[in-house]
Amino acid sequence: MPFIFFLFTTISFSQNSFDFKGIVMVDEKPVKHSTVILKNNNNKIISDRLTDYRGKFKLRFTYNNKFSIIIKKKGYIPKQINISTFVPEGVIIKRGARSLIIVLNKTPENYNPNSSKKIVASYGFSNDGVFIDNYLAYSKETNNSETALANSIEVTENLRDDVEAILKELSDEEREKIEEYIKGISLKADSIIYTANIQAERTLILANSKSKEIIDKANKEAQALVVSKKNELEKSITDRQIKELAVSKEELNTNKDVKENRDVIIKFEQIVNKTKKDSLEYNKASVNIKKRLIELAKAKLKIDKLNARTREDSLEIERREAKIINAEKEIEQANNKIELQEFEIKQQETLLYALLLGLLFIIGFSIYVFNSYQEKKKTNKTLENKNAEIQEMLVQLKEQNVRIELINSNILDSITYAKTIQLAILPLQSIMDNTLNAFILYKPKDIVSGDFYWYSYFESSKCTFMIVADSTGHGVPGAFMSMIGSRLMSEIINEKHIHDPKEILEQLNLNLKIALMQDENQNNDGMDVCLCKIEENDNGDVNITYSGAKRPLYFVRKNTNEIESIRGDVKSIGGRKRLRRKKEIAFTNKQIALQKGDMIYLTSDGLVDQSSPDKRKFGIKKFYETIVEVSDFELSKQKEELEIALDKHQSNAVQRDDITVVGIKL
Repeated sequence: MPFIFFLFTTISFSQNSFDFKGIVMVDEKPVKHSTVILKNNNNKIISDRLTDYRGKFKLRFTYNNKFSIIIKKKGYIPKQINISTFVPEGVIIKRGARSLIIVLNKTPENYNPNSSKKIVASYGFSNDGVFIDNYLAYSKETNNSETALANSIEVTENLRDDVEAILKELSDEEREKIEEYIKGISLKADSIIYTANIQAERTLILANSKSKEIIDKANKEAQALVVSKKNELEKSITDRQIKELAVSKEELNTNKDVKENRDVIIKFEQIVNKTKKDSLEYNKASVNIKKRLIELAKAKLKIDKLNARTREDSLEIERREAKIINAEKEIEQANNKIELQEFEIKQQETLLYALLLGLLFIIGFSIYVFNSYQEKKKTNKTLENKNAEIQEMLVQLKEQNVRIELINSNILDSITYAKTIQLAILPLQSIMDNTLNAFILYKPKDIVSGDFYWYSYFESSKCTFMIVADSTGHGVPGAFMSMIGSRLMSEIINEKHIHDPKEILEQLNLNLKIALMQDENQNNDGMDVCLCKIEENDNGDVNITYSGAKRPLYFVRKNTNEIESIRGDVKSIGGRKRLRRKKEIAFTNKQIALQKGDMIYLTSDGLVDQSSPDKRKFGIKKFYETIVEVSDFELSKQKEELEIALDKHQSNAVQRDDITVVGIKL
């Protein structure tokens, strides 16, 4: 097994020394814990270390000195490498690198470290860290390979001279690049040529040393095989077959396999041809005996071949080989007959199994039919009882359905009447038309709604209050909330005469919590509110004071195609105070000056949140586009276009929330 040692050097940043690195490998695999000893010119040990787990080591050399490296590994011949680092006088030290590959042989059996010639390699380093001397002191066979290596190096040097002549005709920059490239190729070529020659020589030496050992081993194995085959010679069946195959009868008398098969034959000779199965067993036993006989004959024939000396012996061996071949053909024919017998027996067994299975199936099916008939009779009886019970239950269900329909009718009548009451508390369109030019899109999700709008006008101050609120929930619970909210608005604005929008929302928030006793229970209901105070100035302008609880105010100025909005405060009306809030948020007023002809829009979130059949919301973007498109239309036309856009988007999808949109033209 070759032991490969890679060496390569790298010049350090110092100008008087460089690093020498190497890696120890066996069969292209790194070897750890190889001993690396570094000595100076006086044979004094400078460093004694082991390679790491990757087989690597590193040494430091100074210039103008001589060193020797000794690599040791148990089971391999030690290798000594002499290093010379003398730099010619007047030469500037440069940086450079060079790598070597050194092949070490495994320690032979007759190796004597005291008398055997040591393997030594000597290398010199120039000022750029490149080898300038290559001296190898190996065995005689290695020196022969060095002659071929020297011839290769001479050819390489001649090529270098031709290249240098061409380089002189180039510019300095081109020549420097090419020289650097050629230098790298030359270094790689030297390393490859050297490695190839050395590995070839070592392989040849190793093969020669192993050839005798392989031949001796083969001879021993052959002799052992002869002895083994002699021991395997055993007896035959009949005198005729023993005589033809040249196997002694005495050798077969002690053969256990033949004896057992002969007993089988004797047994079946008494009942042969009585059944196909008995005949098959008889034939198998005969074939086994013949096979054993042929094996013994072949073994003895092989021994006789080794002992054959005369022409007559060779002819006798050929005759016996022919008989063995004929016997093998007879065995092959017998095997074919056995296969045919086995096939016929298998067919008979298959047919018998099929008949048995068929009979079992008929018996089982008959039992199944009988049991099914009995089970069907029981089932029919059970079904009759169940049908009677079902008929009785149907009668009861019909009675219950009648009662449920009556209850539902009463509930529906009550909710419908509640709608009448809810509509009664909402401001009439005819009253609003006296002071406002507005349209109202009001679509409850159920019969009654959690959304509501509220209106009030004060002649003395010529100000109008318009409110759109979205209560928690919808249906009956939302309707209750809307009625409470509407009543509280009337109390705060009309009775208490609180006309500051932000103060109105603060009072509404406080009174709703009191009405629902939210400080004493777990109720968290509330509402989102959009509140506008509209005041006309003498110059024709309109001042809008807006305060919102989580709802924005939208407006469009006349003769523009843009919609603008004012965000409400991040606080709802009612509900318990959130624990994460450090302090209560107060409502604020936002003021904006508009002109006559401008539009403002107060909405709940029902329109923008409405889903289509494919679960897409109407969305704020589509709402903006629709408002901008219809803002110049008459108010009735605006309402109609909004309804068309909503119906087109909603299609057959279920309405998910109450919808309220109030548009006011100032």
